Amino acid sequence: ALRRAVEDYEDIADANAGLLPPCADLIAAAAFDRFRAILSAYTERVLEAFSVLRAGRGADLVERARNLILTRYHEEHLSIETMAACLFVSPNYLRQLFRAKAGITLIDFLNKVRMEKAVELLADPSLLIQAVAERTGFGNQRYFSMCFKKYHGKTPSEFRERA
Repeated sequence: ALRRAVEDYEDIADANAGLLPPCADLIAAAAFDRFRAILSAYTERVLEAFSVLRAGRGADLVERARNLILTRYHEEHLSIETMAACLFVSPNYLRQLFRAKAGITLIDFLNKVRMEKAVELLADPSLLIQAVAERTGFGNQRYFSMCFKKYHGKTPSEFRERA
């Protein structure tokens, strides 16, 4: 049974390209301190490998979240929960990762995109402010105007008059 376990372990070690310590080293480690040192070194290599994988996945996930916002900002019900579901992660993980990697919260980025698009749309005098609100993901014109004033320092009407 021990021989079969050693063979299985060596097959796994071969498949994982040097991440696992050689079984012979573990068996040869007569002293507990040596055994612990080998396992400690192995654990560090595995954690480092996971860290590298996670860092790459995190940057990719933030980019995918950005693209999701850039393509779906106009949807009134776009939320962290819906974005997280689209990206197959938890809302809390997405919130934390986006802020850590992008330096801005997800909601602040969504609002920034919506406000920038609103400025573009307000340049067209034929569009009603209600239409601009709807096209930027706000179902309520009053809430849109309040957010716009908070972001730009003036209401959409004032902005349009001064443009």
